[in-house]
Amino acid sequence: MPTFYAYTNSRIRTMRSELLSSTLLDQLMEAKDVMSAVSLLQSSDYRADIEEGLLHHSGIDGVEDGLRRNLSRSLRKVRIVALGDAKILVDLLLGVWDVQNLKTVMRGRRVGATTKEIMDDMIPAATLDEDDLEQLASQPDVRGVVDMLATLGNPYAAPLTDAVSEYHRNQDLAPMEIALDRFYNEYALRRSSSVPDSRDVRMVRGILKQRIDMTNITTLLKLTEARVDFVADLYLEGGKEVSIERLAQLHELGDVGEIISALRDTSYGAILEEEREAFKATGRIHHLERALESEVFRAASRLFIANPLSIAITIGYLWSKHNEVVNLRVIMRGLHAGLDKHDIKEDLLVA
Repeated sequence: MPTFYAYTNSRIRTMRSELLSSTLLDQLMEAKDVMSAVSLLQSSDYRADIEEGLLHHSGIDGVEDGLRRNLSRSLRKVRIVALGDAKILVDLLLGVWDVQNLKTVMRGRRVGATTKEIMDDMIPAATLDEDDLEQLASQPDVRGVVDMLATLGNPYAAPLTDAVSEYHRNQDLAPMEIALDRFYNEYALRRSSSVPDSRDVRMVRGILKQRIDMTNITTLLKLTEARVDFVADLYLEGGKEVSIERLAQLHELGDVGEIISALRDTSYGAILEEEREAFKATGRIHHLERALESEVFRAASRLFIANPLSIAITIGYLWSKHNEVVNLRVIMRGLHAGLDKHDIKEDLLVA
């Protein structure tokens, strides 16, 4: 194992030790209200960030702002401790946050949100830092966001410039968001190929390809349920197990239940099957989407268990940290809404 992986892994193990225990999560779900739950986090890594969030917002909004700050700080720290090839691979994985932040900015500009409102939803974690994002969020419109990206020399300006004219014709952000997703995935897979081949590179490529599958299957399920015709341009190339040709064949089945059955020969089949009844009872694709997200988290965790001396510990931490913050938000919102532990636990990701 190269020296830079040994250094990075040593630092990540320390960060991993700060993740919350399942016992504490249970205690949080049993708290009588949000602020009681916050008091249980006083000795955790979240304390200072939640305190900062509560200086800017009151109640549940302040707590959520604190969780956002903590996630952003933790992900940025991973970028700092990653060295050499590990840094390149970490940046590729964290690129999903650049994409999500750009989507947030464009959506905010489209509906006329204030700069502060947009910034409150940001997770600065990758190549676009807080200053960059604030410059983007302060632009007057979607075209201004794209122009500022170009001024910053950011590579995402190219696909957005190609797609912005269509947005101006119909005020639909979907083509721009698809262009972002496609550019990120193509770039990440291409860039990872430039790193000398190793077990670590193959792990990262596997995660990237699995995320493409997850996105494509979710899109397929949503459009099938909505009775929308198959359009290949809505899907991403480069999936791990499910090609666009296979997606087109699955779409012809015309039924979500039949698609789930047809996917039994993939690693996603079992997890989707587990949620079949929940989907039938509610008609909500959300249950299936969450199941796919959970499988990506589990896959990252399995990598760490199988390869503890590789970049897998970093991959596992990134996914575990994100998973933890998602669950903390679910718990806090559940407590705020007066839900009991059973109802909150049902909404947890990888409970």
